[in-house]
Amino acid sequence: MVNDDLKGFQVSSQYQLNEMKGMLDLSEPWLEFKTTAREICDHFLTLSAASLLADMKPSMFILNLSRSAENWRRFLTTAAKHYQQQPTLNYNTPLYAAIIANNHQVLQNIETALPINPVKNEEYDDNFYFSWVMLLLTINEKHSPGSTFNEKNISHLCQTQLNKFLEIDTTDYRSSLLKALLSMDDKTEEDFWIAFADGVFNYDMQVTKKVQSIATKVSQFIAHRFIWFEGLAWLTLARKKGFTVQSANYKYCPDEVFEPIEFQYQNDWLLIPMIEKE
Repeated sequence: MVNDDLKGFQVSSQYQLNEMKGMLDLSEPWLEFKTTAREICDHFLTLSAASLLADMKPSMFILNLSRSAENWRRFLTTAAKHYQQQPTLNYNTPLYAAIIANNHQVLQNIETALPINPVKNEEYDDNFYFSWVMLLLTINEKHSPGSTFNEKNISHLCQTQLNKFLEIDTTDYRSSLLKALLSMDDKTEEDFWIAFADGVFNYDMQVTKKVQSIATKVSQFIAHRFIWFEGLAWLTLARKKGFTVQSANYKYCPDEVFEPIEFQYQNDWLLIPMIEKE
């Protein structure tokens, strides 16, 4: 059963995270530091999935998303300032985690940590610009309380990154979703839900392939086996836009995520050391 599997992975991730306390330091070679940082973020994603689907505790789901996002932000900062390295945004699930958690302090810190340009010949450019657009749309809503975002009131930086993304987007649904959110090209809420259904179908096919592949690394995949984090980020933005999110319990996007939760993340369980200046 799903719950039984997740409980086992939950116990394993909790153990691994406890073992990592104080073990990661800045004397580690870059590749080892990068690998361990990814493991930490993935373990928190596993805990988030288990908290929601096995323990049925949406508040712990949000808490573990915040932990993953903040540790990832610390990784990005230390990578740039200490190792003089720019990680690609090919791995960006912790960004979606921050969006779903609606943690604006973490999101604003991530904005400061994100690289400005993609890594040439190493990065999926469309995913790089898409990451920036999703982040800036979320923060833009915070900067304009009470007003919904659209093509006319997004920031100049968001517009620039959006244009770059639309020029090279290779997906079947992301451009349509963004245009519907921003009321571009006469796209409407109906177009959003049609494109979102396409996204769920596309994600389901990806999961099926990974489940069947012997090359899939379970520790990196297990949370994604049950949760479409990008999809939940889309639903978060749709709610901010004022779209009516149907209680359809989309596959990989549990309704329970959006139950009213009141708590403030206290920056606990920070396992990735951060240095802002050398």
